[in-house]
Amino acid sequence: MDGAISLLNEHRELGWPPVRAPEDASQLWRYHLHYLEWAWSLLRDSGETGKRFGQLWLSWRQANRFGGGEAWSPYVASVRAWVLCHLYGELADNSELKRDLVEDLRLHAGFIRTHLELDVGGNHLMKNLKALVGLGIFFDDKLLLRAALRLLHVELDRQVLPDGGHFELSPSYHVQVLGDLTDIAGLLNAYRGTCPSTLSDAIRRMKDWMVAMLLPDGDVPLFNDCVSVPRRLVDVLTGGARPSELFRLLSDSGYFVARMGPFHLVGDIGSPCPDELPAHAHADCLSFVLTVDGQRVIVDTGTSTYEGDRRHYERSTRAHNTAEVGGENQTEVWGRFRAARRARPKVEEVFSRCGRSAVQAAHDGYLRLPERALHRRRWDLRDDALTILDTVAAKGTVPVAFYLHIEPGIEPKKVDAKTVVADPVRMRFDSRHPFKLEIIDAGQGEEGWVATDFNRLHPSFAVVARTEVSGSLDLATTVERL
Repeated sequence: MDGAISLLNEHRELGWPPVRAPEDASQLWRYHLHYLEWAWSLLRDSGETGKRFGQLWLSWRQANRFGGGEAWSPYVASVRAWVLCHLYGELADNSELKRDLVEDLRLHAGFIRTHLELDVGGNHLMKNLKALVGLGIFFDDKLLLRAALRLLHVELDRQVLPDGGHFELSPSYHVQVLGDLTDIAGLLNAYRGTCPSTLSDAIRRMKDWMVAMLLPDGDVPLFNDCVSVPRRLVDVLTGGARPSELFRLLSDSGYFVARMGPFHLVGDIGSPCPDELPAHAHADCLSFVLTVDGQRVIVDTGTSTYEGDRRHYERSTRAHNTAEVGGENQTEVWGRFRAARRARPKVEEVFSRCGRSAVQAAHDGYLRLPERALHRRRWDLRDDALTILDTVAAKGTVPVAFYLHIEPGIEPKKVDAKTVVADPVRMRFDSRHPFKLEIIDAGQGEEGWVATDFNRLHPSFAVVARTEVSGSLDLATTVERL
């Protein structure tokens, strides 16, 4: 044992015994260290498993004062409590360690119960409640369990939308919350042979939403703060189910899915976030992702970090497959987890029959600009082509850029001033107004990188159509399979 550990795709040498989280690591990386989820890996080791865990846990305990610092953020403490409850019997294999762990879990129960993240809400509060359910069952504390389930009932009604989507509108956070609820249901069934019908119903609807949103490769589209989800987890949560409908409008969460011929299209026509919880919002209204013959072609930039300039970029409008007007974000995202004035979408038409699906929507995010610009987009999908018609109307002259981010490994090439080939598709841009077509690669700007996970960036390309609007502008983009 040398104190080496990899979290969030970042390797660190902490020494032995490790004393404290490195200050130069990101906050999220330090959180993951304090979760103690790495202890699950010790179960794969034979021999002195309990002794190893005891050394690591006691070292962590000595370095992190109860109730203070990041280690005792309520969310972090909640994850850690769930881990310790479940690993207690496997790793605490000597009586002295067991006594210390039980005492520590009592401290966790009291701390979490009195530090519920009611101000933050969302997946944080769900994690608090999951921990309290686990602790209530661990200690056979029926009062604690009853209180946790009572608040869980309230949060299910608030956080699980009628269409089954989680209200933070991030597919990977949806998966996380669904996993938490599935864990809670499984534990309750094991403990008392049943779980509340409201919980079972929420899980059923969330599974249905998740299946509808899956891409052909079995992963989720990366809208808002989102990372790829391991296939094995997807299969566990969905039972291996895959989408079967040719068209699905998820009106409450603001997404639609359309499949036609070789095309699989997922579009974002919803609000960027709940009004009370902007933490994971991106300025991505009317963005979309596209796969052709099961291959990703037009993709979201994804989320690689919650820190610094890259964080600011990944939340920006130009990081998404939509229109940037006046060099501004359609939703004012700022800080790491904040948003001010937000784009409000309006769905204007939904059509799906006779071998064709069409969706039209607009948003008001640029009405705050002096030019009072309005962006409207229409997707028209047939089995031989996807046509995207963008309209920008403005009172004055303002620059507009239409972005399309390309899957890493596909190299787009300009055929002429209006056409780009990005095998397996051809993209043709048409407008009555003059525009300039650009291809940006990883060596030219932030737009040339795509994230699939934290600290995992891949060189890519972005196709950008730039122009100016004075009055009204139409741009039609046609995507055809080669």
